[in-house]
Amino acid sequence: MATVLRRIASRPTLSVAIACTVLVMVVVISSISADTSVSLRGATAEVNAGLDQIEGELPSGAVLDSSITSHTEVCPDGSPGNLVYIDRSLALAPHFDASSWAADLAREYGMKDGWSSTVKTLGARDHIRVTLVNTTLLVYTVTTGSEESPDTLVLRAGSRCSRA
Repeated sequence: MATVLRRIASRPTLSVAIACTVLVMVVVISSISADTSVSLRGATAEVNAGLDQIEGELPSGAVLDSSITSHTEVCPDGSPGNLVYIDRSLALAPHFDASSWAADLAREYGMKDGWSSTVKTLGARDHIRVTLVNTTLLVYTVTTGSEESPDTLVLRAGSRCSRA
């Protein structure tokens, strides 16, 4: 063993290569085995942070009123955690063009690193749904008003499974 260590010590390049390899292996192994689960409170905070970011893109004065609803469901894979779904319904100022804003939002998020976006028309030209997905694979939807509620914008998201 001492002979092997002397050989390694006599070759600094080999010593650095071995040290780097060991360091990379430690980082990879620790990232693979890292506990990525979150509590239900953490999952809720994660979803709300994304919704806050999206709602923060609205211009000042566009939102007249808002309401928030949420519910939980068991994880679909049968694991002991829960999913949380949050809906924010925003009553908009009559002059605000929500469909143009949503289309701009989709373009902006589509260009952001780590985000993807899609836009779907839901019947009328002003009634669209923007779907935004981030690097943690959380899905956010932004739906502009329908014929029944033309001045409403609904922001919706669901969390990943929380730990029990």
